[in-house]
Amino acid sequence: MPKDKGQQYWSDHIKAQEASGHTQKVYCKKHGLNIHSLGYWRKRIKDSRKPIAKKKPKFTAVALTKLDHLASAQYDIVLSPSESVIKLSGDFDLNKFKSILEILETRSC
Repeated sequence: MPKDKGQQYWSDHIKAQEASGHTQKVYCKKHGLNIHSLGYWRKRIKDSRKPIAKKKPKFTAVALTKLDHLASAQYDIVLSPSESVIKLSGDFDLNKFKSILEILETRSC
C-alpha cells in the first residue's frame, strides 16, 4: 500500500471484508493485505468514532453557608485517585475547614 493512503483506504477494506463474509485472514490474503494492519486500522477507526469522555474535575469547590446547625461537627477528608470524599459530623471549626479547602485547591494532584 502506498504510504499516502490512510484511514479511507482501510475503512473501505474493512467494509468490504465485513460485506464479503470472509474471515479477516482470507480477505487479507485475497487482497494482499497485512492482517495486523487491518486489525490496527479497524481498532483505530472504531476508537475514533467513540465520543470523547469529559474528565471530571479533580476538585470541586463547595460553597458553605449557614452551618450553625453543625456546631458540634467533626470532619473526615478522604482523597484517592478514584474519588474525594468529605464527611461532616460532630464538632468542627469552620475556619480550619476553610483553610483545609484552600490548601487542597492550591495543590496539584
